Amino acid sequence: MQKTILDRAGFESIADRLRYLAKITDEDPEDLPLDIESLRSSILFMNENRQMPSPQIMASSTGLVYLRWVVGDDEGVLGMEFTSSHMIRFTAILHALDHNPERNSVSGILPHNHIMNAVRPFIDKLVRQ
Repeated sequence: MQKTILDRAGFESIADRLRYLAKITDEDPEDLPLDIESLRSSILFMNENRQMPSPQIMASSTGLVYLRWVVGDDEGVLGMEFTSSHMIRFTAILHALDHNPERNSVSGILPHNHIMNAVRPFIDKLVRQ
């Protein structure tokens, strides 16, 4: 089996999961295959953000890579869908941010190089867990 950039970077389980998703979407005629640009963008993101824990990795019905992280038991969730145009569609939800009982959320679509600033409070909590 050919080693990927993720394998060489120490992300073997993520590389295995992406290979599995590529295989099952290729085998099912009703599923769209994984979008190569979405795959490339998600790999680049994970490689550049090594401080983040490994996400749950899924494929959307349109063949896009979707990453999901959960903070604590039910403190928050972050989801990112990597489009073929190198944009990231995202939703971040935090409960009780800074002792505020309200739920805090942010969502949108941003270029790869702007996403971390948009979800910084979530990332900080995620990295500290």
